[in-house]
Amino acid sequence: MSTQLPNTMSGIVTACLYICLATVLGSVYVHAGGMRLECYMCHDVMHPSDCNYTRTMCGEDDYCSAYQTPMGPNSEMRFVVGCSSKQLCNAISGMTGNTMCSECCNTSLCNNELCEKKTTIVPPTTTTLLPSTKDSTTLPTTTHAHHIFYHPPVASMPSHVTHAFGSHFSLTCQYSGSRFPTVNWYYNGNATLPQNTMVSKHGRSSVLYISNATQDTGGRYSCVVVNQYGNATATTDVIITGVKPTFIERPPPHMDMFVDMEYSVTCRASGMPTPIIHWSFNIPHPSMSALSALNTSQDQTTLHITDPPMDLAGGFVMCTYSNAYGSVSAKMTLSVNQATTTTQKPTTHAMGHVHISPVPPTISLPASLDVQIGANVVIPCNATGSPTPHITWSQLPGNFPSNVHQHGNKLEISNASPTNSRLYMCKAVNIHGNALKLIKVNIHGDPPSITHAPISKNVTHGDTVILRCEANGSPSPTITWTWKSKANGMAVDEGGLKLIPGVSIHDTRLTITNAFELHSGMYVCTAKNTFGTVTSDAVVNVQSAHVNVPPTISISPLMTSTLYGSNVSIHYDVTGDPAPSVSCLYNRSQLPGNVLMTQTNLNVIMVTDKNSGRYQCNAHNIEGSDTVEFQIEVIGMKPSFITKPVTTTVLFGTHSSLTCTAAGFPTPTITWEYRSVSGSTRIPAGTTTSADNSVLTIKSTQDSGTFICHADNVYGRATAQASVYVKTGSLIG
Repeated sequence: MSTQLPNTMSGIVTACLYICLATVLGSVYVHAGGMRLECYMCHDVMHPSDCNYTRTMCGEDDYCSAYQTPMGPNSEMRFVVGCSSKQLCNAISGMTGNTMCSECCNTSLCNNELCEKKTTIVPPTTTTLLPSTKDSTTLPTTTHAHHIFYHPPVASMPSHVTHAFGSHFSLTCQYSGSRFPTVNWYYNGNATLPQNTMVSKHGRSSVLYISNATQDTGGRYSCVVVNQYGNATATTDVIITGVKPTFIERPPPHMDMFVDMEYSVTCRASGMPTPIIHWSFNIPHPSMSALSALNTSQDQTTLHITDPPMDLAGGFVMCTYSNAYGSVSAKMTLSVNQATTTTQKPTTHAMGHVHISPVPPTISLPASLDVQIGANVVIPCNATGSPTPHITWSQLPGNFPSNVHQHGNKLEISNASPTNSRLYMCKAVNIHGNALKLIKVNIHGDPPSITHAPISKNVTHGDTVILRCEANGSPSPTITWTWKSKANGMAVDEGGLKLIPGVSIHDTRLTITNAFELHSGMYVCTAKNTFGTVTSDAVVNVQSAHVNVPPTISISPLMTSTLYGSNVSIHYDVTGDPAPSVSCLYNRSQLPGNVLMTQTNLNVIMVTDKNSGRYQCNAHNIEGSDTVEFQIEVIGMKPSFITKPVTTTVLFGTHSSLTCTAAGFPTPTITWEYRSVSGSTRIPAGTTTSADNSVLTIKSTQDSGTFICHADNVYGRATAQASVYVKTGSLIG
């Protein structure tokens, strides 16, 4: 049963002399009732009624589409009209930089630029019937048009972006192009990307994720999109900004010290990246005792001065913090005094009076105190002296935080925290002198322990995955997550993990929504507080759900040159589900007899010049088809003489011979012609040739004449000639 088109459409098809074709390569045919309609139309010949008619034939999930493609003679542009899926139409409409009409007929742009280009056509009175490619009682169910677009790629990215040191961000390369283009990323012109990056594909976008950015992450990133019709490059300059160091806590500009005492000074700074501290000293009269008095703590932020020698007097200590974005310094000058002891003889008074001896202060205070985190602490400073000394507490270095107070001679710490682990100084003063004593307060807690560890899971594509991680400790530990990808082994911290589509983290729970293969890998939970760190991991394997995949076929290289007579094997890679079937054509006709096909190769046995040309291979399954073209060039060499026949003179009736050999590829064939003096072309009787015709022998030479040697192969001919002169009598003289 055939499908009839309205007269307008029939007239256009007739006027164009291009009818709808049914071929395995183009899939160009006409069906009514929502099936595909694809006809090659004449340049600028289109009418709104044609689009309207086509739109009525398209299904609910399809648009009428129209676009240009070089289909005519001499690659003239032709319009193609048909039904395309809405998804395909939207993708086409979103492209930029191509030469297609690139819009669907139900959009204003196409209506203005294409469908309104009216050309008056008088339709014929008869209706043209277009043959159906299959029985109309069994209509195909697919409504997706698989048009073959021949367009080079287009790619776009912002020209530059700026992000802070340590941040997590992504670069998105939007691209388009025919035949499933491949996308590659380059960093500063190199194919090796920084270690803290990961690439993922999302539809017609390639996304480069960058986690924990450093200065080394900054630079030029290029997205290169390639298909068989060309390539496109989009480039973004990434600028990583940081913060110059600034002091959080700095030494005082001057420290006045006494021998036999202990002092501490702290220097801390912030910045991005974290700045590095460096202590420097300038001692006017250096000695081992002066140098040994200066020691830094393990974290290098606190300088301890124990029993300062007089050699330190007049010198200075400098604390410097620096990172890639700058440096800051703080200088502290030093002075050292001898400890003074006031010794006065007791004053003798009259009988009945009380004799009072002046006593300088002394302090009783332990050197250190261990405190559990969260506890309330009271530290008394017991000082004696006459008169009663005045007690002052201070913190080395800096001022008391909000949870530390002095009450009388006591130092009170409420709800102790790790920041309270430091040196505290009690100072006792009366009119006869002063005393100093240091106490080191050590805050202790409980390291973390995981009470609920995440559990490894095997899930199916599309499932929701929940991983829980709970821990105890004092203070309460913080929970963070990291991920090691199963696909490429890359480790991603929590900031980068949150950028992965479908992953969310809330408190102690990590959730993966609509899991797919990219999510497979090891998820590590880390519980950390001031007093320790503990980890636990779980492996998530996402198994792919069975999904039909349209075929793709690729061949590399697309041009193969080979010598005449050799064997050639062209390998093609085919993907798709279900497994696609593959068929090939030679110059749009059936393959030559010496070409054999396997599931993965096209083999040409003993190539000849008749194997030179263009080949098309098409892979197709129920989801669609894909076509690739390639060329085979057979190389040969036209004949050239190695030995040419030489003119000679012989006696009548004697033996004579001529030799003619030639080189070429394939090996040339030697043939002889003869022209006698009398004009005869008949080779003399008794003339013989060797097996390869290279040597011609005349048994009894009787007539003079000219012999012509021809060397022929498929690439050309070479000709040489020589004469044989017959003489009677003697050849002498």
